[in-house]
Amino acid sequence: SPERLSRFRREARTLAALNHPGIAAIYELETSADVDFLVLELVEGDSLDKVIGRQISRAQKGGALPGLPFARAWHYFEQLLGALAATHELGIVHRDVKPANVLIRTDGLCKLTDFGIARLPADVARRSGGMQPGTGAYMAPEQVLGRDLDGRSDLYSAAIVLYEMITGRTPFDDETRSELMVRAAQVEESVPPVRLYLPQAPRVLDLLFARALAKEPSHR
Repeated sequence: SPERLSRFRREARTLAALNHPGIAAIYELETSADVDFLVLELVEGDSLDKVIGRQISRAQKGGALPGLPFARAWHYFEQLLGALAATHELGIVHRDVKPANVLIRTDGLCKLTDFGIARLPADVARRSGGMQPGTGAYMAPEQVLGRDLDGRSDLYSAAIVLYEMITGRTPFDDETRSELMVRAAQVEESVPPVRLYLPQAPRVLDLLFARALAKEPSHR
């Protein structure tokens, strides 16, 4: 469809402007037999959601942490922040930062990918009032509400990724909630303390998440 083709070309333009070791590179935008396709960097490894999923499976069998060891989670988080810093320097907001869009190379290097709904500097803020693009469990409140976005919106999402890496779950999502309910919780509910799921966690982590996941961008 024209809409999908437009989104595809948008991703190509976005990625072409980025050159950072923490971002999956685009090499070419090609057309063959009326089919447009991207030639992307091959990342040998797994997506972060699969890495987290394996840890959750181990925890369910007993004797393991609910999420990744903190040092490993922080190692991935630091790399993600570096990729986002490069992205925001160009005025680009990713808008869909989540574990499925973070690739972990076999040597431990992180690669941010999937800029299909990224907002470019020239984009006009969308205030349609309808369902905003993104994944509810990781969306910043201002994104849920259709307000103007900037890099702080991606940092909110990145903080939720860190929360999930540590606890094995996102703050506002569970099997009883619909997508709309999760989005509403992003706007209305306080962040559950990390110590609720990981009692041995230092209290400073709750202070970190209270700030990183503040409802107002200016408070983050």
